[in-house]
Amino acid sequence: MLLDALSFADPQRLYSPANKEWFQNSRNLLLESLRNGDSSRVVSIIDSLREKSPDEYAIDNLEAMEAYFLVGRYDLAFPLWVVELEKRDNVVGYSFVSDSLLEYLDQNMNFANSKVLERELQKAMNDASSTEFQDFAMILYELSPYFDVKNKFNATHVRTWEDGHVVYKPILENIQEESIFLIRISDFHFYRPSVDMDNLKELAAKMEKFEQSYPQSSYISWVKKVHQHLLDVIGDLPGSLDYTVGRLYTGGIGFEAWYSPSGVEFAVPLQRWRILIIPTYFMGSEDDENEFYVNLGFDAFELTRFKVVPFVGFGTAFVAGGQLEFRGWLESRPDPKFHVATYLSLKMKYEASYGERTVKTEDVTGESTRKDKKFKHRFFVGLGFHFW
Repeated sequence: MLLDALSFADPQRLYSPANKEWFQNSRNLLLESLRNGDSSRVVSIIDSLREKSPDEYAIDNLEAMEAYFLVGRYDLAFPLWVVELEKRDNVVGYSFVSDSLLEYLDQNMNFANSKVLERELQKAMNDASSTEFQDFAMILYELSPYFDVKNKFNATHVRTWEDGHVVYKPILENIQEESIFLIRISDFHFYRPSVDMDNLKELAAKMEKFEQSYPQSSYISWVKKVHQHLLDVIGDLPGSLDYTVGRLYTGGIGFEAWYSPSGVEFAVPLQRWRILIIPTYFMGSEDDENEFYVNLGFDAFELTRFKVVPFVGFGTAFVAGGQLEFRGWLESRPDPKFHVATYLSLKMKYEASYGERTVKTEDVTGESTRKDKKFKHRFFVGLGFHFW
């Protein structure tokens, strides 16, 4: 991903050595102003850098926001923060250099640390100059757990463990500082097992109240957009996080083992919606023969714990029957990475089989065998393990 991102370098980010020298001098002055707590000078320098380098080459949006927060200029930081959230999951450019300014911001206002971001947003709520600003800061504060921020260091290093210590290693050696284009804000993490539905509903209610209270707010368009997204999440979340909601008559893959007095059977059911394709291998006992056939099943009736599947099949024999499934254990939440749940089931099956079989006969000349077509009726019990 980093190689792809680096290849997106914007040709507009080509500046002369004199420009780069001016950018660096301005960044040094910005660092000095931050250390002195000179708010007006900080704003002036950032304005100049952003005017001469609107592509974030001289100073990127994350650095500017962190600087604004350091001097309490939330009125300038929040619009920039909204812009960044609008660009979430998109590749953006970082500033052209790692210098003392970047080091200072990482040490004193590192938004890649979620606790720092939450602390500062909470502080902004307390320092708000108006109820509108306070309510908007509250929305940002309560949204903050649902997205990730990567500063330049986090974006270009991987965390590893060596000799009992956490170390950070560059993803690529000799990265060109002025050509780093990566995702800075990753998408909202609503779909995860730890999400509290009550908190999401409360947040949606606060957004609705904000829309009603401040219809002329400069943030109203963004709040409405995120509010609608949140309502969609609240509607989708139960089915996404709980196997028992909206997961019936869907699909997956399973592994089954069956036993009957006639022999044992193994099957790999594949389901899509209500249709099942079930490759099956039967290993017969002494009085029966091995068979292979493919069953075509139909998910006729399904509850959270029970399932009924009639089937027909063909192969070395023609078969027909039905099976009952009881899910004794199932995961209520699917895996967040692969979006599948697993379950174990106890199964019962009746199977009628018609095909050519070896028949033993005995006459005056002794025992002999012959091939004949006949029915077999089998009752199975089995166990299944399924990915759903």
